[in-house]
Amino acid sequence: MPIIYHITSSESWASQKASCHFTDPSLEKEGFIHSSHRNQILDVANRIFGSRTDLVILCIDSDLLEPEVKEEDSYGHGVYPHIFGPINVSAVTEVVTLPPGKGGHFTLPHELPD
Repeated sequence: MPIIYHITSSESWASQKASCHFTDPSLEKEGFIHSSHRNQILDVANRIFGSRTDLVILCIDSDLLEPEVKEEDSYGHGVYPHIFGPINVSAVTEVVTLPPGKGGHFTLPHELPD
C-alpha cells in the first residue's frame, strides 16, 4: 500500500501546509478520511462534498508516513487505510485539485499516482 489518498478542502490544506503536520478534524467528523482506491475518493467527494468546489486530494507515500496506519472496514464499502494522527507534510508527494465536472460531479483532472 504505497500511496494513500486523502481528500480535504483546499483552504484547510493551504492553512496548514507550512507547518510540519497536517490535521483535518472536520473531515474526521464526516466519517471518511483516507482511501487506497481512487474511485472511492471520487465517490466520497460526490456523495459528501458534492456542493464544494475547493477540494484537493493529497497523495501520501505510506512509507514516509509517521503516524500509525491500520486497515479498517468501511461498513460494507471495502477495507481502507486509516491514518491515526496528523499527517507529516513530508509524506505528501502530490496535491491534486479536484474540480467539479459536468453536472456538478467531481472528476479526476489527471491520473493519480499508484
